[in-house]
Amino acid sequence: MKKSTLLFTLFLIVSVAMSAKTRTLVNPAYEVRSTGVYEVAKVELSDSATFVTINCTFVPRWWVMFTNEVFLRDCDTGTEYPIVDIKGAVLNEYLWMPDSGDSAVVLKFPPLPPSVTKIDYHNYVYGISLDERNQKKRNLFELTADTDIWINAQVSKSTKKALINFNSPDFFHNAPARLVGVIKGYDPRVGFSTGIVYLRSSLTVEDYPIVVEISPDGRFEFEMPLEVPTINTIFFGDRYPIEFYIEPGHTLGMILSWDEFLTADRNRHISYKFNDIEFRGSLVSINNEVKQFPAPWFDYNAFNEKIKTMAPMDFMEEQMNEHRRNLSNLNHMLNESSLSDKAKQLIRSDLIVGNSTKMFDFVMRRESLARTDSLNEVLKIEVPLGYYAFLREMNLNDNSLLATRQFSSFINRFEYCTPFYNIQVALQLNRVFKPEVSLYEFFKSNKIELKPAEWAFLKIASDDEDVDKLQLESPEMQKQSADFLEAHKEHLDKYVKEHVQPLLNVDYARESIYSWKQRDTILTRDLQLEPNLIYELAKFRSINVQARYSSIDKLGIQMWDAMRSDFSNAYLLASGNQLFTEAAIAADKKAYKLPEGTVTEVFRKIMAPYKGKVVLVNFWATTCGPCLSGIRNSASQREKYKDSSEFTFVFITDERSSPERNYNAFVEEQKLQNVYRVSSDEFNYLRGLFKFNGIPRYVLIDENGDVLNDNFSMHRFDEEIAKVLKPSGLSSKN
Repeated sequence: MKKSTLLFTLFLIVSVAMSAKTRTLVNPAYEVRSTGVYEVAKVELSDSATFVTINCTFVPRWWVMFTNEVFLRDCDTGTEYPIVDIKGAVLNEYLWMPDSGDSAVVLKFPPLPPSVTKIDYHNYVYGISLDERNQKKRNLFELTADTDIWINAQVSKSTKKALINFNSPDFFHNAPARLVGVIKGYDPRVGFSTGIVYLRSSLTVEDYPIVVEISPDGRFEFEMPLEVPTINTIFFGDRYPIEFYIEPGHTLGMILSWDEFLTADRNRHISYKFNDIEFRGSLVSINNEVKQFPAPWFDYNAFNEKIKTMAPMDFMEEQMNEHRRNLSNLNHMLNESSLSDKAKQLIRSDLIVGNSTKMFDFVMRRESLARTDSLNEVLKIEVPLGYYAFLREMNLNDNSLLATRQFSSFINRFEYCTPFYNIQVALQLNRVFKPEVSLYEFFKSNKIELKPAEWAFLKIASDDEDVDKLQLESPEMQKQSADFLEAHKEHLDKYVKEHVQPLLNVDYARESIYSWKQRDTILTRDLQLEPNLIYELAKFRSINVQARYSSIDKLGIQMWDAMRSDFSNAYLLASGNQLFTEAAIAADKKAYKLPEGTVTEVFRKIMAPYKGKVVLVNFWATTCGPCLSGIRNSASQREKYKDSSEFTFVFITDERSSPERNYNAFVEEQKLQNVYRVSSDEFNYLRGLFKFNGIPRYVLIDENGDVLNDNFSMHRFDEEIAKVLKPSGLSSKN
């Protein structure tokens, strides 16, 4: 190390002595940076070496690293010049940032040929000019005249006026909205060419991920289906969230600056709020007003600690007192401000919905922790009905609640809160799925002759004896099961018809109607709430989901016909009449074909090797806990179909959410086959193709490449796969 340092110092001395042969460029002009952390401050060119001074600006006490893979690249020829040495840091070791957040290093590279006029610094700074005559920096962050005209033309196409307030009869309105915009200073070399909006319908609970294509000049435009106004977020590069408010039928213009993306990159330790945004169109005012009140930072660690240590009513009292103080302070600020009444209502509702979501999350998370931490006495304390008194402080008929940032989470928590959910659990527990006559007893009572080994197997399979789960899944037991099925199929069919099938004939429509009547009672008697918009919406969502995902023909129509009188909201009534009729028709449809286009071609190339097989596609990531758990839990199923000629698994993830080292390790650990790690842009397109926001997501493709099920229930794997495979395909290996 000392020898290396001495040599490096000698290089610097020699370079100074030969100053007549050295060209120095200070703050050289460049075309674009992909990061806000590294900036090229100086380039020194000589016959013996090239020195590049890098200024690092990052989070104090965080680290950066310069590896031996760093290079300079000739922009004309693509020739790369690898790093030789470094001063101010050590290659392949952490460089911790000082309290100032600023540091500088000097990188040494081989000498560049005189013909080189433009270079890239690794994949961070592109198009660095080495021509002293061409050092005038372009203003990358000006809006070009063409783009200015284009944005104005697009927003002018929308003649719809903004809602005066959220009590307007036009609040519910089924019409697509458009967002058009530009990122000034954008260049495709920054590392991404798409953005994504994770849109979900508050009414139908359907996902509509919108993939946003960014053109080389930074322009973007997209359409999003809406039913109500909303504060939503567009994510660029999976790391840059930008909020906007939009209403059905409107076109919003948005002008961003790549310079602020670089600022966000330097501040990646926080949820950076973009401020340098110019809005255009009829919704400019409210967007500028809402921008002044970003979502507050939330301390998840402190929240989780409270879950473990505070009794429910103690937390409720503390949280609600804090909320009332926050609401009082906010009201004072709003009253003193010049904001519109509409913006004030939305900002106030956003705080209220955010607080209520925390109240629900406290219960949900402690129930989850209680299952893994049986020694924590605090988690054993039941949540009394009085905990939900916070709902009585909300105006649950206020339309503006639906437009807030966290409404999607809030309505989900409300719909499945413990008082309501317990009704559904009780109904399920009352179902008796275990036949009164076991398979063993059936064969005995019918005096069916079996071999001693078959009687022994049947006793275990009938669960009349305690047996280890692994024993039931062992290859030996699987073989006995297949042999027994083949030898006694006629008797087994008779058993299923007489003792199993009657248990499966559940009247789900009648059960669901009864369940909601019980919840009606809980709403008024236990929660002490009057029927309201939010409750109607929760009921609407529940009926719709059951109608779309149940295999019971016409279930949605049965439920809607019985429950439509419960709805007073005119829009929900009209939507229900249409949606549930369509759902009943859709229940009869079979596999569907994917739309023609570039994205479908990407997917078809992945599927090409498996044509002729039924394929279960798993969209996952190494950074997704439930994804990893699901893959581990499916190990026996993967082994069962390992050599099947009719069925296989395919796994698709992306480069950003599955870092290469973690990805390779997990694939090896789980012995995964048919794995694909695509770019983040391609993964976004696949999200849009199959309409999913979250992962894991399972999609079932038939032998012709058509979609059998774009939201496959993995927990019902055996039951669902049995419906689509031929009997021979159900055997473990062919």
